[in-house]
Amino acid sequence: MSIEAITFVKQLDVDNPTSRLLLMVIGENTFNDSLVCRVGQAVLSGETRVPMRTIRDHLRRLRRDGVITIERSKDANGQMQPAAIGLVGFGEFLVAIRQRRKGVSTGSTSQGGADADAAPSQRRTVAGPYKESRTSNSRTLSPLPPEQAEPPEARESQGQDGDKQGTRTGTTGVKPVEIPAERQAWIEALTADGIALDVVDALIAPLLATLTVPRDVAPVAWLRVWRDAVAAAKPNAAVLAKAREVIAVDRVRDLPWPRDLAKVLDAAHAALLVTLQPGDPRWAAWLAHDRADPAKAAFVRTVERNRWAYQADADWPPETPSPAVDRMPLGTWSIAWGTPESAAWLCVLRRSDPNQAQSLDLGKQSLTRQTRWPDSAAAGGQLKREEKNP
Repeated sequence: MSIEAITFVKQLDVDNPTSRLLLMVIGENTFNDSLVCRVGQAVLSGETRVPMRTIRDHLRRLRRDGVITIERSKDANGQMQPAAIGLVGFGEFLVAIRQRRKGVSTGSTSQGGADADAAPSQRRTVAGPYKESRTSNSRTLSPLPPEQAEPPEARESQGQDGDKQGTRTGTTGVKPVEIPAERQAWIEALTADGIALDVVDALIAPLLATLTVPRDVAPVAWLRVWRDAVAAAKPNAAVLAKAREVIAVDRVRDLPWPRDLAKVLDAAHAALLVTLQPGDPRWAAWLAHDRADPAKAAFVRTVERNRWAYQADADWPPETPSPAVDRMPLGTWSIAWGTPESAAWLCVLRRSDPNQAQSLDLGKQSLTRQTRWPDSAAAGGQLKREEKNP
């Protein structure tokens, strides 16, 4: 039994009572030498009085959220052994505890990257910033060290724990931000990995100017899980920028936990979506574009048949490559039938000259126009006038 592992589990930000009970049993059966728990699911079920199917569900969820690791292995005879369940961050926490017992400081960053992973301070309860509870509408205290009990403006100018400021200039159009020296070491460790650098530069580095990692976690290891959770969603630059705004407004002290990032990215993506109404040339263009995707074709046909509104990532879909749509010597555009550009122009023609639009559409004829796309602003204004005067 590891008292340190039980102490570590008590400080984890896990709200589900069954998951917390399961983690307590895992901590109780974790050994400090191997840093893993090697009891089977039957033992976990017996000690928690929870069905094995529920145990498996919670293990999968905890592993997905980056709280535990699970490794399976075979013995010399090829027989499967009980899975080795590890608590993410416990190794660094144990090192910090042992060093603190020996009187060795774990808070300095002068030793390089290894110290950046050291587990932080003891638990405190102070009046101050709050964080939202994930299980109710109530709020729970989010402790700040005494030296950090300052307003966000003061933290921006002084940094965490009074450290010197470092400057980080991203490569994704984010203007330089001032980052406390300790957090700068975390960023350098992430950059050295060479993984998802766009996430590091556009999201993590700017946020670390005013936010930090939750208490009692190994910063670099935790940020790696955080970075990988964002990268797995494959967000583009616009979604990353919007997610940065959402997190900066919503959070007071700590970055959100990795398990909450999917909701943050979904909210950021939804905020960037453009809602297009039937009859808008952009609506017709996007349907023509997405109809070519087998995964979306059935839904697009349903939208078109029912004349539903359609949400898109931008005003216009990606441009069709040449020669289907090509610029002519005199500056005009040759637009082949069936392309999103053709669908947009035919949508405009159906309002101004229905007979010509029908003739071009049935004959699958190419178009020649002065611009690649019709004027979306003028089309939107016309749609509003039509809605007022049906």
